[in-house]
Amino acid sequence: MKKRYKYAFSISALVLIINVVPSIGVSQGLKSYFNYSIFISPPEEPYLETHLTFAGATLRYKKNKDELYTATIDATLTITKNDSVIISNNYEINSPTHNDEVIIPTNFLDITKTFIDTGKYILTLTVKDQLDTIPALSFTENISISTIQNIAFSDIQLLESYYPSTASSPHIKNGYAMIPYPLQSAPGRVSFIPESVDTISFYTEIYNTIKVLGDTGKYLITYFIEDEYTHYKLKNQIRYSRAKSEIVKPFLAKIDLSKIYSGNYNLVIQINDENNQFLARKKLEFQRSKNPVEVSLENLKNISIKNTFVTNIKDKETMINHLKCIQLIGTSNEIIYAENRIKEDDLFLMQQFFFYFWEKRNPDNPELEWKEYIEKVKFADKHYGSIMRQGFETDRGRIFLKHGKPSVLNKYKNTERTFPYEIWQYNILKGSRNRKIVFYNPTMVGNEYPILHSNILGERNNPKWTEVLIRNELNKKSMSVTKSAIIRELEQNFKVVF
Repeated sequence: MKKRYKYAFSISALVLIINVVPSIGVSQGLKSYFNYSIFISPPEEPYLETHLTFAGATLRYKKNKDELYTATIDATLTITKNDSVIISNNYEINSPTHNDEVIIPTNFLDITKTFIDTGKYILTLTVKDQLDTIPALSFTENISISTIQNIAFSDIQLLESYYPSTASSPHIKNGYAMIPYPLQSAPGRVSFIPESVDTISFYTEIYNTIKVLGDTGKYLITYFIEDEYTHYKLKNQIRYSRAKSEIVKPFLAKIDLSKIYSGNYNLVIQINDENNQFLARKKLEFQRSKNPVEVSLENLKNISIKNTFVTNIKDKETMINHLKCIQLIGTSNEIIYAENRIKEDDLFLMQQFFFYFWEKRNPDNPELEWKEYIEKVKFADKHYGSIMRQGFETDRGRIFLKHGKPSVLNKYKNTERTFPYEIWQYNILKGSRNRKIVFYNPTMVGNEYPILHSNILGERNNPKWTEVLIRNELNKKSMSVTKSAIIRELEQNFKVVF
C-alpha cells in the first residue's frame, strides 16, 4: 500500500537545511528533516504522505558497479494504534549518484504514500546511513485522521516549486509534480520561512463540495495572510479564486512574502458560498525572519507626512514614547536613528521617521500596521506592566513584542520552595527549536519578572539559575525535600518539551 519517490533538488538549499531547519534530525553525520501531510483519495480513502529531506553532504558514499558514488539509507516506518502495530515498513533509500568531480553531493527528498483508516496513531520513522556507525535518527509524531461530513481541507502543503507533469508518482497530484518545502514543520506546528525566501507556493485539496453544494455548486476561495496575534488581515495579501463543485478540488497558489517582515503569521484559506455564507477554513502557522531595508537619510528627506496619521500625534512626550516602544522591533540602524530623533527633540523629525518606519512595513496601509502593533503594546502593558515600568519596558513585555506569544507558558507562583517564576517556550524561534526563557520575581511582590535564564542567543544565560531561584530562607530551615531535589525538579521543568 505504500509508494515512495526519491527526488533530487539543487544544492543551494543546503545552507538552509544544515543551519536553519527547526526540527532537523542530526546525528553528527546524517542530517535529515521530516514532515507529513494528510490527504483523501476518492471516494474516501485517507492517506499519509511523508517527506524526508536529506542533506547529501552529510552521507557516506561508496562506488557502485558503474563507478559512480552512491549512499544508501535504511528506513523504518512504524504506525501504532493503542499500542498495537498497524503498519510496519522497512525499506532502503538510495541517494542520487555522482562522480569524482562533484565536491558537494546534492540534497534529495524521499516521499512515501501510505493509505490508513481514520483514527489516532503514533508514527515513528527511523533512518540510518548504512555506511555510518552513528545511531539511527528517529522522528515521532501523533497523527489524527477524522471522518469528514462537511466541506473540508486537506493539510496545507508548502512547496519549494511545482510544474505540470503527466507521470504517475506519489509526488504528482492532479497533474502537477510538487517539491515540498524542506523547512515546513509537521501539521499543527509553526513553519519557518527565512529572509532568503520571498515567494512561496502552497497546495491543498478541498473535499465534499458536491455533497454540500450539489453538482453545479459554486463557491469563493479566499486566501490571505493574517497576524497570528491580532488576526488582522494584511491588506495587500488577500487573494480570491472562484470554483465549482468537484469530487476533489486541488488548489495551488503562490504568496508574495517580499514585504512580510519578522513576526508570526497565519496563512489562511477560507471558503464561502454564493451568498457569502462561511463554509470552511484552514490555516497554517509560520514564522518569518526578515528585516526591513535600513533607514536611508535621503529617503527620509523626501517623505511627506501631510494628511497622514502621524500628524495627529501632536504631543511630543507621546511621540517619544511611541519611538521607544518601536525600538523593540526595529533594526539596529532604526534603533540608533530613533534614539537620535529623541535626542534632537524635534517633533516633525520624529513624526517623519515614525511614518517612514511603518510605511516600510506596510506601504499600502502604514497606519493599520501601527494600530496592530499598538494593540500588542497595550496587551503587554496590561499583563506585564508594573507601577514603575510600562509593559514594553519590562523583560516579559519586551520578549512578547519581539517574538510574540510563547507556544507554551507555564507559571509557578504558589510554591514555598522557590521564588515565583514562569517558563516561556517557543517551539520555533528564528529557525531554532525549543527556545525557552525563565522569568522570576525575586521580590515576591508586584508584577516585575526579569529574565533569570534563557537558551535564546543574546538573552541572559545563567548556568546557576536553579540555585538563584531557590528562596534563601530554605537554606536556614530543615526541609523534607533537599536542595538538590529542588534543583533537579527545576531542571526537569526547563527541559520538558511541551
